Amino acid sequence: MSDIAEWKNGDRRVLDIAVINPNLNCVYCPMPPALEWALRQYSEVTYYTQLSREADKSAVLASLNQPTLNLTTAYRGQSFGLFSTPDWQQMSLAAWISYVVHREVPVKQEQYILWVKNQLLEKNPNG
Repeated sequence: MSDIAEWKNGDRRVLDIAVINPNLNCVYCPMPPALEWALRQYSEVTYYTQLSREADKSAVLASLNQPTLNLTTAYRGQSFGLFSTPDWQQMSLAAWISYVVHREVPVKQEQYILWVKNQLLEKNPNG
C-alpha cells in the first residue's frame, strides 16, 4: 500500500483507505490488532460498517468473509492471510498425537482482501 500511496500522492503515508468492519458498533468485536498496527502509519484511514458508493477511496480493505462488495469493475483485489491461530475445535485424537509429537496443529487463517482502484495501478510508472 505504501507504493500505491507514493504513486498517488508522492508520500508513502498518505492514502485514503476504507476499512470495512461489519461489527464496528460491537464493543467486543474490534479490528484485529495486526490490522490496526499495519495501518498505523496511514493518515487517511476510515472505518465503515458497509461501503457506500459515495465512499470513493483509493484502497478498500475487507475481510474475505464479507458479503460481496461489487468492486470488481473499478478495483483490483488481492487476498492475503492476516494472521493464523490454532484451530483447537478441529483437533481429533490423531491431531493431538501429532501436536504432542511434531508440534503441528490445524490452523485457521483470517483472510482479508485489499482492493485498489484500477486507475492507480494503471498510473504505476514501473508497470
